[in-house]
Amino acid sequence: MSIERGKRGETAMESIDCIIRAARERGCSDIHLTSGQPVSYRRIGRLEPDGPAVGPEETDVLIRSMLGPRQTERIEAGEDVDFSYTPARRPASARQRLP
Repeated sequence: MSIERGKRGETAMESIDCIIRAARERGCSDIHLTSGQPVSYRRIGRLEPDGPAVGPEETDVLIRSMLGPRQTERIEAGEDVDFSYTPARRPASARQRLP
């Protein structure tokens, strides 16, 4: 299942929820979002790329939609950020790591 792009009216949060759903369905532990690369899922210790490369603007919007102020500062300083995300309308068990 690839991230669905180009859907009219789809918000960054809806895209993230789609990515997390795909990770859950595959039994993945981590999601990797890197500009210029496809979304990748870590499954049984291996990265599995999925779909076309995600452009810089889309990557930025997706990541920033999940970050707090301190994490945003780190990203703007050129640092990597490892964090977890729990969708607003999901139970805590829906938490997902994004290294």
